[in-house]
Amino acid sequence: MAEAATEPRAFTSEDYWRRIFARNPDFCSWQSDRQNNVRALVTERLNEVTGPLRVLDFGIGNLGLYRALDDGLMRRISLTGISESPQHREDDPLLARYRIRVAIGAGLSPLESVADGSQNVVLCTYVLDYLDEPMRAAALAAFARVLAPGGRLVLVLHHPRGERERKFRSAEPYWPIARALYDRLVEGRFGQARRLLHTLNTFLSETFPADPGFERYLASYLKTATRFLAMFCADEAAATPRPPIPEEALVDCDAMRWLIDREWAMTCRAFRPIDDPGQTLRMPAELRLTDVVECIDPTRGFPIAHVLTAVGPDSIEARQASAIRVARRP
Repeated sequence: MAEAATEPRAFTSEDYWRRIFARNPDFCSWQSDRQNNVRALVTERLNEVTGPLRVLDFGIGNLGLYRALDDGLMRRISLTGISESPQHREDDPLLARYRIRVAIGAGLSPLESVADGSQNVVLCTYVLDYLDEPMRAAALAAFARVLAPGGRLVLVLHHPRGERERKFRSAEPYWPIARALYDRLVEGRFGQARRLLHTLNTFLSETFPADPGFERYLASYLKTATRFLAMFCADEAAATPRPPIPEEALVDCDAMRWLIDREWAMTCRAFRPIDDPGQTLRMPAELRLTDVVECIDPTRGFPIAHVLTAVGPDSIEARQASAIRVARRP
């Protein structure tokens, strides 16, 4: 396989995320019906804190959660969002309407500027299960540091036997073949590219017949190759493509290699679902896990997430908690 493509100079991280959400609008969308139970539980946890809310959101994404909260709650929140890359627009009206600051930086680095004990809620939604064990431990320790006495940590984890795990596992064979497809186009091996494109289309139709939305999302990575072959290699018997291939078309193929590399790395390769998080997720000594709620996708009846709540040792909940409450939200 060819060496990894470098990110095109004019292609920003914001462009990447905009394309991801354009391909798959339901990609962890807080507005979707499938997130109703999770969204309601997170809202409950926020409303349990009285008075002004100083909230840190690690992995804030495209601000989708905060579009789903009501105006009264949002006006109580002073929000610091942490993200590795800008997934929002600077002219987003949400930023003008409410007290929201987004800090961009790699890994845990933006947390270094957050003062000890300065937040009364820390949110981390659909992020922790993409971190390896050392990074998880470091993140939880940082969350404990920035929480005020009696503050609470709310974690939302993908369910280890949910839709996300099933989709990623089923899609694992797709990514290396899609990457090889664009390698062949860049290398000028168009016959092989055509065969790989056929293989991928067959794989998608056979693997995701009951999930057309996810099939369309994966198939979107094949559009550039399909257009390329139709425009420049329509005659399978021709010895060379006609008309000559412009440099811009090859740049598009190289950009797709970068997109595939990144999406592959951030999905199948990075996803580490946490089985039985109430028992296996190790909290720092400063925090006490008080409850674990299994949330169900109300649209399809499948498990979708675990929502965990931990509180500081100086809180009444922590002093009274003798066991972790386990619940299910159907």
